[in-house]
Amino acid sequence: MREMDATESAARLPAAAPVIEPGEICAGDAIEVIHRPDHDVTTALCFRALTIEDDLLPRLLRADALPRELRDLAERRTRELR
Repeated sequence: MREMDATESAARLPAAAPVIEPGEICAGDAIEVIHRPDHDVTTALCFRALTIEDDLLPRLLRADALPRELRDLAERRTRELR
């Protein structure tokens, strides 16, 4: 088993958002949320489930937008837990 770095062991990832229109942003600028899914699957939860907390794997399957490759992996590893 390989050693985890500090980011992995803390199960935290940097925040990211897609760039819709390039330009400058400043403190206090408004941010518009254009979509909020009806599940609790986040990038951080996905990361934790796939690296250090297998018991979270079934929760990944709630996300419709989960890429097929990750869904297949989560389904396979969930079956292996049983």
